[in-house]
Amino acid sequence: ARRGESLDRKILAIRDAAGSAACASQAHLMAARAKAKLSIRTKRAYEAPATGDGRRILVDRLWPRGLTKQQARIDYWARAISPSDALRKWYEHDATKWDEFKRRYFAELDANAAGVEVLCEHLGVAATFVFGSREQKLNNANALIEYLKARSAKPASAAKMTAGRSAVSAGKRGVAWAAVRKLALAFPGMSEGASYGEPAFLLDGKFFSRFNEQEQGLVVHAEEPLRDALLAGKPDVYFTTDHYRNYPAVLVRLACAPRAELAALYEAGFRARAKKKRVAEFDTQRNRK
Repeated sequence: ARRGESLDRKILAIRDAAGSAACASQAHLMAARAKAKLSIRTKRAYEAPATGDGRRILVDRLWPRGLTKQQARIDYWARAISPSDALRKWYEHDATKWDEFKRRYFAELDANAAGVEVLCEHLGVAATFVFGSREQKLNNANALIEYLKARSAKPASAAKMTAGRSAVSAGKRGVAWAAVRKLALAFPGMSEGASYGEPAFLLDGKFFSRFNEQEQGLVVHAEEPLRDALLAGKPDVYFTTDHYRNYPAVLVRLACAPRAELAALYEAGFRARAKKKRVAEFDTQRNRK
């Protein structure tokens, strides 16, 4: 607890220091994005769960009839992003309506960005979308995978790429993605994964941090007092969105973030979320240096 408080004080002290930065290396980030492939399969709820399923995510609005929670072994119920009742009843798995069903469902997903964001934070390295329908192919689980892959395949705009190259060639400071990766993977139990088709870091298989391409920010854990202080004290570096406003997290503009400050923030998040044995392992490693 004392170490966490000292980290908070360190971050707040750095917050008041003068320092400007520009863009991080977009080339490093885009290379990481190319590796962050979605690994999602589908499975009917009435098939036996298996260890290879990864995180089992129910993508139906209704719970599978006749199954208990113990039998279904669902890790997350993505009810908020399932097709609306009206759309589900209209479709009724009529193959002739498949294309129109996808168009309408994708429109619902576009209008529910927050729900999609939450879903993607539950994906982990591998996941299985669980559904109840007897229809194995033309169902909402496969439609959802198609939607997520289409979204993750969208490249950054030419303007963003140009800005990134210009900033790097000008020699301006910023935290490059390679530095973020090195920083994150130094923590015990941390591994690389994907969230929403973007590079992410998982702590013992659970979501820890990710790059939000849409907002051009790195999502990092930050408890409320510290988060609010960072947002108020350094809005050019730290920001939030409507989705993250009620979460213990802050978005960091890598273009403007001092590396020492980001390192302290990552450590504070690690200590808040890691198991005691992981924290002890980290302290032991650092004391040996």
